[in-house]
Amino acid sequence: MTVADSQAQLLDAMTGKVRQRFGSSPRSGFRSRSSLFRSGPAPFTLSGDGRALALLQTETSRVEPGTSRLTRVSHSTAFVWNVQTGKELGHFEVSLPDQRASLFRTLGAKLLPDGSLLAIWGPEEDKGTILLLDPATGKEKGRVSLDSAPDNIAFTPDGRTMLASHVGGVLDVVDMRTGKIRAAWRLTGGSCTSPPMAKR
Repeated sequence: MTVADSQAQLLDAMTGKVRQRFGSSPRSGFRSRSSLFRSGPAPFTLSGDGRALALLQTETSRVEPGTSRLTRVSHSTAFVWNVQTGKELGHFEVSLPDQRASLFRTLGAKLLPDGSLLAIWGPEEDKGTILLLDPATGKEKGRVSLDSAPDNIAFTPDGRTMLASHVGGVLDVVDMRTGKIRAAWRLTGGSCTSPPMAKR
């Protein structure tokens, strides 16, 4: 995945050739120049079935003179596309309760395996709220409340369970039907930044 020439581009991992382009329509509102952060590219996520792609763009205000601190985060916009056709399925602004500015962390995003929901969460400094949004309209369909913001999340292939890892090695197992934590594991060896996917 790259962002260039006012487009998001999906590349073939073997050949490096562009498989699909997204956001080329003038009506899409997508701007590549604001999708890149000082800490790297904007977060993106593919659905497990490979049919949908979502990308978050955050526009930030100026940095305070003489510091590395942002005055605020103006807003974040989610763009969702059909991978096969490149057609935009929807775009909308997203925000979290008590969202704070952060120079090195931005919102995280993960599509459910079937692409039916887009999960959004904030940086470590924010509360552990994960919003579950309709990927076409941005309408909130539910939320999950954790003790702290996750470092990363993943879903089982059937989409019924969410795994949320935290810095420090805690892994929450969440029932997606109820939004409740079913179990919490403390892993050895420190931080778990990429939680394992459950096998069928």
